[in-house]
Amino acid sequence: MKRLLPSSLFSPGAPGSLCARLLLLILLLPATGWANRAYYKLITCSDAHVGSDLSGFPVCVDIVNDTDLGSHAKSDGSDVAFFDTDGTTALSFRVVKAFAVTSGQANATYEVKCNLTHSSNKVIRIAYGDAGASASDSATLSIANQIGHWSLDVPTISGTTAKDTSGSSKDGTLVATPSAVTGKIGQAYQFNGTSQYVDTATPGVLDGLTNLSICFWMYRTGSDANYSAAWGQGSGSGLCFMELDHGGNVRLYFEGSSTQDWSFANSVLDLNAWDRIVIIRTTSTLDVYKNGSSVASTSQAGAAIHSAVSTFFRMGENGTGSAGVTSRLVGNLDDFCIFNATLSTDWITADYYYGVDRTQLSFGSEQSSGGGASPILRPPNVSANLTSGFSGEAQP
Repeated sequence: MKRLLPSSLFSPGAPGSLCARLLLLILLLPATGWANRAYYKLITCSDAHVGSDLSGFPVCVDIVNDTDLGSHAKSDGSDVAFFDTDGTTALSFRVVKAFAVTSGQANATYEVKCNLTHSSNKVIRIAYGDAGASASDSATLSIANQIGHWSLDVPTISGTTAKDTSGSSKDGTLVATPSAVTGKIGQAYQFNGTSQYVDTATPGVLDGLTNLSICFWMYRTGSDANYSAAWGQGSGSGLCFMELDHGGNVRLYFEGSSTQDWSFANSVLDLNAWDRIVIIRTTSTLDVYKNGSSVASTSQAGAAIHSAVSTFFRMGENGTGSAGVTSRLVGNLDDFCIFNATLSTDWITADYYYGVDRTQLSFGSEQSSGGGASPILRPPNVSANLTSGFSGEAQP
């Protein structure tokens, strides 16, 4: 004989009903990070330039003339946060260009650390709209094997100090007042080729390294009376540098117990244009990448770079390079970083496309999460709207 449960147990209006108890339980559940914010958008990162899975990759998210964030985010953007595909896992991020609203339109740039997959698009969530929220961005962003990162953006500049956001405490000093200019990503600095450079703390960041990667944006406008240097370290033992002669020929030099010294043909690096340059050095090879693609490579034996506590690393100067002559950059530098490992070709390609190309990201339409000042707490994935992709237009 079947026993029937009283219908009042399932009646939504009955005080002791199962429905009422479940509703109360849901309301008492702690809010997820995104649900504390009233609005969110899904951001889809195309997998078109992801050759293999990349963990902990910094994706550049550019907010351009966005009226939704302009209307619903806090005026200083301190309620903006990023979450993973599941909508609940908070992602570490760093402010590259500070949030600002003009005529109802929000503009900002963020570097968001997430995992990219080569087999499918990556979807992350930007959430906002909580008047009581405080800023959750990071002053530093820990990227595997990164031992120096000078973004040169406004949030990282304090007086003449260019902060190292890698966590390695290799802050730089702006020497002889280089000019702040519009960069490839946020702000850059322009160097006059005679007296200006960025000097980092000793010991030099390259000391003792065997395998390394150096990445930066460069806008070359000419050369000084000697040559034009992108970077350099040291003046004697441990000397390393990259410089260009008057014809645009590039020279790489790494000194150890055996020295790598390599010059290659001109027309590799552009004049009056931004190039993303990546230098890969091992004890047997030197490779140069431009804008995500390999442009030069050589096999050449080398050794660990000499360690000397008095050496320095400078951006925009070669130390004391060719024949003991100091050369400096005539042009601009932006987003300069160093790794104590060799980056993969897939990482280098993704670094170019997802670090600057807005067409690789598409933004969905604004959705209400039910959060904010009067939250309607809703478990993740209860609505199809929370997991479905949106075909919003890509930022120009």
